[in-house]
Amino acid sequence: ISIGLILGSLPLIIKLIKDFLKGSIGIDFIALITITGSILLGEYIAGSIILLMLSGGEFLEDFALRRSRKELSRLISMSPNIAHKFVNDNIIDIPVDEIKPGDEIMIRKGEVIPVDGKIIKGTTQIDTSTLTGESLFADKSIGNEVLSGSVNQGEVIIIRAEKDSANSN
Repeated sequence: ISIGLILGSLPLIIKLIKDFLKGSIGIDFIALITITGSILLGEYIAGSIILLMLSGGEFLEDFALRRSRKELSRLISMSPNIAHKFVNDNIIDIPVDEIKPGDEIMIRKGEVIPVDGKIIKGTTQIDTSTLTGESLFADKSIGNEVLSGSVNQGEVIIIRAEKDSANSN
């Protein structure tokens, strides 16, 4: 078991040397001292558990980082380029960055909400999973706030923009 523990510690030792050369010493240093102590004392199971906890934590950290990057990329790719603005009882398509607070914007089913606002007409269900991680749709009606980046999953709604696109979520 001690040979496996030593071999399993090699990536940790290499990482520790690289970090040390960069002028950084962290929790890996303490873990290596503890693993070395467990080998010297013949407590191989304790050293193995420490090594397993450290490598498992690094794996979970990498997994979470990859997942958050993927979700952020997906959110950015979903951002709308145009909005349907009401002007004199007509609907015109304008670039999202031209929306100003107070503009009335129509959002159809399946569209991403372009700016933060309040619903002034309609009832719907909003998918906020990309923003909050909540998997259930939120019921929204007149007077409720909606956040940019969330998706209208119900009927057509009209919102009054409270922020421009640069200052929205």
